[in-house]
Amino acid sequence: VTSSPLRTRFHEAGHAVIGVRGGWHCTSIIVTGLGDAYHGACAFELLKHPPIIEAPVRGELRERVSSRMRLKVAGEVAAIKATGERWEVGCWADYHGSVGDPGARDLAGWLLGTEDHDRISDAVAKVEAQVAREFDDPTLWAVVEDLAATLMATPQMFGPQVQTFFSRYGI
Repeated sequence: VTSSPLRTRFHEAGHAVIGVRGGWHCTSIIVTGLGDAYHGACAFELLKHPPIIEAPVRGELRERVSSRMRLKVAGEVAAIKATGERWEVGCWADYHGSVGDPGARDLAGWLLGTEDHDRISDAVAKVEAQVAREFDDPTLWAVVEDLAATLMATPQMFGPQVQTFFSRYGI
Protein backbone atom coordinates (compact mmCIF):
# COMPACT_ATOMS: atom_id res chain seq x y z
CA VAL A 1 0.00 0.00 0.00
CA THR A 2 1.46 3.35 -1.00
CA SER A 3 1.11 7.00 -0.07
CA SER A 4 2.42 10.38 -1.22
CA PRO A 5 6.07 11.20 -0.50
CA LEU A 6 5.17 14.05 1.88
CA ARG A 7 2.65 12.00 3.84
CA THR A 8 5.03 9.04 4.08
CA ARG A 9 7.93 11.16 5.37
CA PHE A 10 5.76 12.77 8.07
CA HIS A 11 4.23 9.42 8.98
CA GLU A 12 7.62 7.81 9.59
CA ALA A 13 8.98 10.92 11.30
CA GLY A 14 6.02 10.87 13.71
CA HIS A 15 6.72 7.25 14.65
CA ALA A 16 10.41 7.97 15.13
CA VAL A 17 10.07 11.12 17.23
CA ILE A 18 7.45 9.77 19.63
CA GLY A 19 9.19 6.38 19.77
CA VAL A 20 12.66 7.71 20.58
CA ARG A 21 11.17 10.23 23.00
CA GLY A 22 9.41 7.30 24.70
CA GLY A 23 12.68 5.44 25.19
CA TRP A 24 12.51 3.04 22.22
CA HIS A 25 15.70 2.34 20.26
CA CYS A 26 15.07 3.26 16.60
CA THR A 27 17.24 1.12 14.31
CA SER A 28 16.21 2.53 10.92
CA ILE A 29 13.86 4.87 9.07
CA ILE A 30 13.26 4.20 5.38
CA VAL A 31 11.08 5.95 2.80
CA THR A 32 10.99 4.51 -0.72
CA GLY A 33 8.99 5.02 -3.88
CA LEU A 34 8.54 6.77 -7.19
CA GLY A 35 6.15 9.52 -8.21
CA ASP A 36 3.21 9.46 -5.81
CA ALA A 37 3.63 5.81 -4.83
CA TYR A 38 5.65 5.75 -1.60
CA HIS A 39 5.83 3.58 1.48
CA GLY A 40 8.00 3.66 4.56
CA ALA A 41 9.18 1.79 7.59
CA CYS A 42 10.46 2.87 10.96
CA ALA A 43 12.10 -0.02 12.80
CA PHE A 44 12.31 -0.21 16.58
CA GLU A 45 13.30 -2.85 19.05
CA LEU A 46 10.33 -5.17 19.45
CA LEU A 47 8.07 -5.10 22.48
CA LYS A 48 9.05 -8.13 24.51
CA HIS A 49 6.21 -9.52 26.52
CA PRO A 50 5.67 -12.64 28.60
CA PRO A 51 4.14 -15.62 26.78
CA ILE A 52 0.98 -15.23 28.84
CA ILE A 53 -0.23 -11.69 29.38
CA GLU A 54 -2.49 -11.19 32.33
CA ALA A 55 -4.86 -8.47 31.34
CA PRO A 56 -5.04 -5.76 32.30
CA VAL A 57 -1.28 -5.27 32.08
CA ARG A 58 0.28 -3.79 35.22
CA GLY A 59 3.51 -2.29 36.50
CA GLU A 60 6.56 -1.60 34.34
CA LEU A 61 5.17 -3.65 31.45
CA ARG A 62 2.10 -1.38 31.47
CA GLU A 63 4.32 1.68 30.95
CA ARG A 64 6.15 -0.02 28.05
CA VAL A 65 2.89 -1.17 26.42
CA SER A 66 1.44 2.34 26.77
CA SER A 67 4.57 3.90 25.30
CA ARG A 68 4.51 1.44 22.40
CA MET A 69 0.86 2.27 21.73
CA ARG A 70 1.76 5.97 21.48
CA LEU A 71 4.56 5.11 19.06
CA LYS A 72 2.13 3.10 16.91
CA VAL A 73 -0.45 5.89 16.49
CA ALA A 74 2.12 8.71 16.17
CA GLY A 75 2.79 8.06 12.48
CA GLU A 76 -0.81 8.56 11.45
CA VAL A 77 -1.27 11.53 13.81
CA ALA A 78 1.79 13.30 12.34
CA ALA A 79 0.71 12.59 8.77
CA ILE A 80 -2.77 13.98 9.45
CA LYS A 81 -1.28 17.13 11.01
CA ALA A 82 1.02 17.64 8.00
CA THR A 83 -1.45 16.79 5.22
CA GLY A 84 -4.95 16.89 6.71
CA GLU A 85 -5.65 13.39 5.37
CA ARG A 86 -6.47 10.20 7.29
CA TRP A 87 -5.27 7.07 5.51
CA GLU A 88 -6.36 4.07 7.55
CA VAL A 89 -5.77 1.38 4.91
CA GLY A 90 -2.07 2.24 4.73
CA CYS A 91 -1.70 2.05 8.50
CA TRP A 92 -3.16 -1.42 8.98
CA ALA A 93 -0.11 -2.84 10.80
CA ASP A 94 0.15 0.22 13.07
CA TYR A 95 -3.38 -0.33 14.34
CA HIS A 96 -3.90 -4.08 13.89
CA GLY A 97 -0.36 -5.44 14.22
CA SER A 98 1.76 -7.82 12.23
CA VAL A 99 3.56 -11.05 13.03
CA GLY A 100 5.62 -10.50 16.17
CA ASP A 101 4.69 -6.82 16.51
CA PRO A 102 1.30 -5.98 18.07
CA GLY A 103 -0.68 -2.98 16.81
CA ALA A 104 -2.25 -0.14 18.79
CA ARG A 105 -5.57 -1.99 19.08
CA ASP A 106 -3.84 -5.10 20.50
CA LEU A 107 -1.93 -2.95 22.97
CA ALA A 108 -5.10 -1.12 24.05
CA GLY A 109 -6.78 -4.47 24.67
CA TRP A 110 -3.88 -5.57 26.85
CA LEU A 111 -3.97 -2.32 28.82
CA LEU A 112 -7.72 -2.51 29.37
CA GLY A 113 -7.95 -6.26 29.83
CA THR A 114 -10.70 -6.52 27.23
CA GLU A 115 -11.50 -7.48 23.66
CA ASP A 116 -14.47 -5.09 23.55
CA HIS A 117 -14.23 -3.28 20.21
CA ASP A 118 -15.82 -0.02 21.40
CA ARG A 119 -13.67 0.29 24.52
CA ILE A 120 -10.54 -0.43 22.49
CA SER A 121 -11.54 2.13 19.83
CA ASP A 122 -12.16 4.76 22.52
CA ALA A 123 -8.75 4.05 24.10
CA VAL A 124 -6.97 4.35 20.76
CA ALA A 125 -8.78 7.62 20.00
CA LYS A 126 -7.71 9.02 23.39
CA VAL A 127 -4.07 8.14 22.72
CA GLU A 128 -4.29 9.71 19.25
CA ALA A 129 -5.62 12.91 20.87
CA GLN A 130 -2.79 12.90 23.43
CA VAL A 131 -0.15 12.51 20.72
CA ALA A 132 -1.85 15.25 18.64
CA ARG A 133 -1.60 17.60 21.63
CA GLU A 134 2.11 16.77 21.94
CA PHE A 135 2.60 17.62 18.28
CA ASP A 136 0.94 20.99 18.96
CA ASP A 137 4.13 21.88 20.87
CA PRO A 138 6.08 23.94 18.29
CA THR A 139 9.43 22.67 19.56
CA LEU A 140 8.47 19.02 19.19
CA TRP A 141 6.73 19.58 15.85
CA ALA A 142 9.93 21.27 14.58
CA VAL A 143 11.78 17.99 15.24
CA VAL A 144 9.15 16.09 13.22
CA GLU A 145 9.40 18.63 10.38
CA ASP A 146 13.20 18.47 10.40
CA LEU A 147 13.19 14.67 10.31
CA ALA A 148 10.65 14.66 7.46
CA ALA A 149 12.89 17.08 5.53
CA THR A 150 15.96 14.98 6.33
CA LEU A 151 14.17 11.92 4.95
CA MET A 152 13.69 13.79 1.68
CA ALA A 153 17.47 14.17 1.29
CA THR A 154 18.41 10.91 3.04
CA PRO A 155 15.52 8.46 2.54
CA GLN A 156 17.35 5.60 4.25
CA MET A 157 18.67 6.28 7.73
CA PHE A 158 20.26 3.53 9.81
CA GLY A 159 21.51 3.22 13.41
CA PRO A 160 24.26 5.87 13.65
CA GLN A 161 22.46 8.32 11.34
CA VAL A 162 19.26 8.00 13.38
CA GLN A 163 21.13 8.42 16.67
CA THR A 164 23.04 11.46 15.35
CA PHE A 165 19.82 13.10 14.22
CA PHE A 166 18.14 12.72 17.61
CA SER A 167 21.24 13.68 19.58
CA ARG A 168 21.04 17.15 17.96
CA TYR A 169 17.77 17.60 19.84
CA GLY A 170 18.83 15.93 23.06
CA ILE A 171 16.34 13.14 22.56
